[in-house]
Amino acid sequence: MSSWQLGLMLEAVEDGSVHHTVRHVIHRLARIKVRITRISHHALHMLRSRDMEYFRKFEAVVKEPFLLRTPWKYLRTDGVEQREETMTETWFPGNLSDHCLAEVTGGLNSEQHSYVGNKSIIIIIIIIIIIIIIIIIIIIIIIIIIIIIVILQLGTQRLDRDRKCTVSERCWRFITASHTSGYTLSHQILWTILGEHVGCMENIDKYARRRGVLEGTQELRHRHCSSALHHMEALMHRGAVQTDQDMFLETSVLCGMLGYRDFLRADWLKTVLAWQLPSGCFGIRHTPTRRRLLGEKLLQHDCLSHKSGLGAAMMGMYARCMMDPACTWRSESRD
Repeated sequence: MSSWQLGLMLEAVEDGSVHHTVRHVIHRLARIKVRITRISHHALHMLRSRDMEYFRKFEAVVKEPFLLRTPWKYLRTDGVEQREETMTETWFPGNLSDHCLAEVTGGLNSEQHSYVGNKSIIIIIIIIIIIIIIIIIIIIIIIIIIIIIVILQLGTQRLDRDRKCTVSERCWRFITASHTSGYTLSHQILWTILGEHVGCMENIDKYARRRGVLEGTQELRHRHCSSALHHMEALMHRGAVQTDQDMFLETSVLCGMLGYRDFLRADWLKTVLAWQLPSGCFGIRHTPTRRRLLGEKLLQHDCLSHKSGLGAAMMGMYARCMMDPACTWRSESRD
């Protein structure tokens, strides 16, 4: 996601929609993007070699870069229920969340399909006839093979389309559930993002309207990010403990990448930078993770893979906003 943020920013600079005079900053960010992309490819290779089944489950998500082009905007949170509670949750339905993410991206649950073939004039004629027959048979076989290949390709494409964009009743209840928090809330938001990433927005919006969500995905995003904003403000008001930092980063990145400027604040950035370890990464010591989708790994120097990835994505999000005249961000949280 950090590569996506930097990619959008560099693309805007290149096409002239964003003007910036600090060229050396642009060049440095471009180098950082190349490095992040290289690291991401290495990480995908490691995941593929260690857990092929899990990789295939979310292959449609990771094989293409995230390029969600959402305009900057502010949330309208009037009327959204405010509850004073921490983002920490006692239970996160990780298996159900993974199932619903794989369901909409087409990652739930492919085959392949050969022949080959002398004294008097009569013998020569017979041989010629046989050769002609063989040639005709070969041509027919080739035509049949071509037809089979085309049918299989069309069938595979149809299967991919059928497998993608699926919304089961159980998952719809999970995605639209109210009064959620923590990873449950962030995964409800993530589901809408991945649905758009794999080209399912039209299908999801039609389904949502049939279920009474008239504005479709945008309504779900607004509802969930509004709820998340209140959770995060309450959390920062009390002071985020280490066990909440990963969830805070994840929610900030997801709603921020949807263009909600409410999640870009100078005081929040200062706090997040204070969470960095001396090596520059992000980590939590002696605290088990409950997260599975992008399974947390302890790296060198007490770095955590998932948390560090979120931290990098957040830095990319702030860098993109700082260099975009269309994006303004708040100096401090609301009371």
